[in-house]
Amino acid sequence: MHDSWHAGTILSARAETFADGIRVTAPAGFGFQVMQDGLSGFVTVSERAIGRALQTYLRCTHKLCEGAGAAGLAGLCALAPQLAGKRVGLVLTGSNIDRATLMGVLAEA
Repeated sequence: MHDSWHAGTILSARAETFADGIRVTAPAGFGFQVMQDGLSGFVTVSERAIGRALQTYLRCTHKLCEGAGAAGLAGLCALAPQLAGKRVGLVLTGSNIDRATLMGVLAEA
């Protein structure tokens, strides 16, 4: 998605992440158009940052989410200096994480 948005055309790319809900190799036509029309930028984060965000949600809210659900918090943390003092909302979705993946993420705590 990131590369397609920057290129202005649909590209196919490798997508390797435990956050399978956002593991997109190429955006769909309609979704790509919506993204082109309404998105002002991207925030990219590491697997480790997504894992830390997942751990933070679990520790602070007692809610289990999948990697894709934690990606928004990881992005927010990356943008913290620019967003300081502003009101920000996040949507926490998804708990479709398998046991092995969850145990791997928690082992990094």
